[in-house]
Amino acid sequence: MRNDFKLEEGQELKIVNYREKGHLGQTEIYDYEILNQNKEIIGKARKTETTQVRGFASSTHIEQWDLNGEKIFENIERY
Repeated sequence: MRNDFKLEEGQELKIVNYREKGHLGQTEIYDYEILNQNKEIIGKARKTETTQVRGFASSTHIEQWDLNGEKIFENIERY
């Protein structure tokens, strides 16, 4: 999971929320805080995993923001 995000040495992710969307729970959303070496919050991140009900195609959407709300990283992968 750590490799999905753009983290510098000493930074880590702390999960703060998880929820599902869709009538079959086909979208899973994970919200994280990004912590530095001193365990201070330096940003936020979200990972959204979606599986289509028809065809079972999947995608993963990664987003990261600094504390000012500026998006610093985004990646979308489809399988």
